[in-house]
Amino acid sequence: MRSYRIAQLLDEYHPGSRQWMYDQVNDWLNASSSSSPGGQGAASRLFLLLADAGMGKSVFSAVMHTKLVVRGNKDSSLVMAHHFFTVGHTRSQGRTMLLCLALQLAEKLPGLAALLVPVVEKHGNATKLSMQDTFTRFLRLPVWVRVLLTARPQVEPAFEAWNPKWIKPEALQNQRDMLALLKWRLGQGRLVADCDLEAAAQLMLEKSSGQFIYTKFAFDNLADQATWTLQELEARLPSALEGMYHRVLGTLQKALEAERPDLLELLRTRLLPVLVACLEPLTVQELAWATGCEADTSKVQQLVGLLANLFPCRPAGSDQQERVAPYHKSVLDWLTSAEGMSAGQFHVSTQEGHRLLAAACLQQAKHCVVMCEPDSTSSYTGTGLGYSLRHAVAHACLSGDAYVLQTLILEFGFWQATYTAGK
Repeated sequence: MRSYRIAQLLDEYHPGSRQWMYDQVNDWLNASSSSSPGGQGAASRLFLLLADAGMGKSVFSAVMHTKLVVRGNKDSSLVMAHHFFTVGHTRSQGRTMLLCLALQLAEKLPGLAALLVPVVEKHGNATKLSMQDTFTRFLRLPVWVRVLLTARPQVEPAFEAWNPKWIKPEALQNQRDMLALLKWRLGQGRLVADCDLEAAAQLMLEKSSGQFIYTKFAFDNLADQATWTLQELEARLPSALEGMYHRVLGTLQKALEAERPDLLELLRTRLLPVLVACLEPLTVQELAWATGCEADTSKVQQLVGLLANLFPCRPAGSDQQERVAPYHKSVLDWLTSAEGMSAGQFHVSTQEGHRLLAAACLQQAKHCVVMCEPDSTSSYTGTGLGYSLRHAVAHACLSGDAYVLQTLILEFGFWQATYTAGK
């Protein structure tokens, strides 16, 4: 929870936007529940909000969380627990969610802890939980338990019985929220003349395709000039989120082609594939290890700085070290041409990333010399060891390289180190 940085999401919120949706949530919370857990009212205990990538679901959730905290402080009968899924983490998300919610409930309801501990001890290591089944089971809980969930449209078939709410780009309420935000940002930064404010906001709305995340990159793109005319805005800003991502990488590619072709080669053939394939955010040192640059991390450090718009460094993990993670899931979708997006010449092969990571993990596996003492893990503590113990098998399988997988299977020291470390 702490690493997700709710405070940062709140900074992106424009007061007044999405009020129509907050009103719907409040109406839902105030509505009476069905007296029967399996009755007609069961579906009303799950509020599902669907929206495409970049529509502000995370900011909505962060603001809703804050509003519910305030409400809970006034109403002791409201006990809240929350969980944000993390972009870049693909391992045990269902398990992580349940343990996160269990911990919060145990802290707020001490009597519940005694009931939860045996369950966690029995099922705490489960790594394959169906998210659909998990939320279905929520409805078996007492009628006073309610679930607020935000997701992308892909989950609709699984949850259509729960009458999901939508935020659609073309919806009038969304368009009004976008216009209010754009006029506020343009006026606050005095980026256009007062007489052009309305037209500039409308122009940016049309280019954004109704996606809130577009505004973040658009205003970053306008930061290098004090004021803009409408004609300059038209020429400067690409259309849609895909166009914005293409502009960011295209500008970087042009600069590197002229000044540092070696960095461009590293970016295209190794760093981007690793970034889209890694199963958890990596530190700069770990990225250097995974891309074969461990002897000289400066190149990776430079590229990470240049990619900060798409892959910023943020505190993450139990140690809260700075790790490189996608700014938004749509960045990964675009680079890998997923979810209907296409990166064109910037397309990145996820399988190539898995191949690079599998090879790096295999080298770590060959160095796993486990000591004989019962409480020892490994006498080798190189960069990437912990990551390798957690994810080597997954990368070996996803790489499609039978040799790497076969070699890994025969590395007894690796398996002993993995078992000892409890990975």
